[in-house]
Amino acid sequence: MKKSVRNALIVALVVIGAASILYTKLQPMKVETYTMAERDLYDYLEETGKVVTGNESLITPKASGQVTAVNVRNGDVVEKGTLLVSLDSEALLKQIEGIQAQIKAYEEQKSLSLTQLKSQVSNLNIQLKDAEQKKDFANEQFENMTSLYEQGSLSETEWKSAKQTYETAESTYNQLAASLNSANTQYKETLNADGTLQSLNSQLDTLEIQLRDCEIRALSDGIVAEFDVKVGAVVSPQQSIGKVVEDGSYQIEAFVLTEDAINIHLGDKASLILKQNGVDRTFDGEIIKVGKVAEEKVSSLGLVEQRIKVNLKSTELDSEVSAGYEVKVKFITESKMQALPIAKTSVMKREDKSYVFVLESGKAMLREIETGMDTDSEIDVISGLKAGDIIIKNYKLDGLEEGVRAVSKESL
Repeated sequence: MKKSVRNALIVALVVIGAASILYTKLQPMKVETYTMAERDLYDYLEETGKVVTGNESLITPKASGQVTAVNVRNGDVVEKGTLLVSLDSEALLKQIEGIQAQIKAYEEQKSLSLTQLKSQVSNLNIQLKDAEQKKDFANEQFENMTSLYEQGSLSETEWKSAKQTYETAESTYNQLAASLNSANTQYKETLNADGTLQSLNSQLDTLEIQLRDCEIRALSDGIVAEFDVKVGAVVSPQQSIGKVVEDGSYQIEAFVLTEDAINIHLGDKASLILKQNGVDRTFDGEIIKVGKVAEEKVSSLGLVEQRIKVNLKSTELDSEVSAGYEVKVKFITESKMQALPIAKTSVMKREDKSYVFVLESGKAMLREIETGMDTDSEIDVISGLKAGDIIIKNYKLDGLEEGVRAVSKESL
């Protein structure tokens, strides 16, 4: 009796198991699906970029010296020409005062010399005019005496006396004329003598330039940034002490491999991803500059790579960032408008042909497709499918084969 019950139980369990297996096989396979739809398809190249300032001017001293005054701080808005920093100029001011005193003394001495020479010329002109009259009178007397002497009406002694008087008057005239000519020459030379004055003025110009260089001014309108200088510090032209950044002029700088740069062009759009509080925010960007020369960079793996610098601009991002922020850049390297994308996990390759499972009339049907543009996760379908077709997401599911009854999990 006991043996009969046991056998009956075994038979019952076998029947139940077989019924369960049969029931399971008769049930449609549950699969994840999605519906084909036309949309724009993009292929991206992703790099890490850094926010840098676009239009900026460095704050660099033109002279070495000790800082005596600091008039701004980081974040201040300044205009071109604003005095930012003053350097010690006491020694220069003393030198300038000394040169100015020499110029003044020289000009005063020159003025005095010209006055004296002018007076001397005036006196010599008067004396020369008087000597000329005396010479002419003596000459006239000498000619009359000569005529009388030749007629025998005048003694030789009287004639010689008249001759001596004339020669003396002529000599005096000639001497005065020579003195006047010399005085005029000296006056002109003194008037035009600018060598010393030019030298002094040249020294003064140099000192005044150095004095202006003691005032460090903003070269453009903008916001003071990276400014680090204190009163008492010594600065030099070899090192900048900050910069003035044009408001709202941030750019994103990224470096791409030379082989990828061929697909990047001026004016192309890009996506900029900024992580804020653990959340990725995406902004639109545009390429505004593509470098012409490759730069040598070392990758995170220590590999030396040749990369091209690319600068991007985003007005949306300007208010969200500051210099130094890290931003992910997704460059669009290929695109197709109104594409018909399909997930790569759905595409099965057989003998260089592509197939997908389409959920059709409650069954998984295998369909050959022709593909085009290829991205990391999707492929564009050129033919074989249409918008609205329901695609089984993963062709590698156990038991999935053509003709198998299937139902979309999304519809349950």
